[in-house]
Amino acid sequence: MLILEKYWPILLTIASSILYHFCQKTTKLTIHPAILFAAVYFISFLISVLWCFQVPNIPHELLKLRGQIGMLSLFSLSIIGIEVGLLLAYRYGSHLNNTAAIVQSGVIVSLFIIGSILFKEAVNLRKILGIILILCGLFTIMSHRFF
Repeated sequence: MLILEKYWPILLTIASSILYHFCQKTTKLTIHPAILFAAVYFISFLISVLWCFQVPNIPHELLKLRGQIGMLSLFSLSIIGIEVGLLLAYRYGSHLNNTAAIVQSGVIVSLFIIGSILFKEAVNLRKILGIILILCGLFTIMSHRFF
């Protein structure tokens, strides 16, 4: 049970990412992205509000948000950037079976560098070899047509 406890957040993220990319790829092309995401975020907002009822001492938790407007704004912009970027990539003909791999490879390599420099996270040979393998895979995927 300890293994499931440790890995369920990762499994949830994988399953949600698969569903996310499927929904992005199969959304009607005629829906304007601003309208689409307003509807998606509205539904997400409602789900989040319902989830808040599970949080003990909501006022205390809300106070923790004071002074966080900058981070919350950047967080929001990053989510919109991911959403719109992927939606447009799929609308312009990007393939489901390689777009996510290309995007995630770029994210992994970038976060490796950022984590190492800004957060002083450990760098070792195993991680460097992993990054090299990712870059080889990225080169292999991108050596063919991206779209």
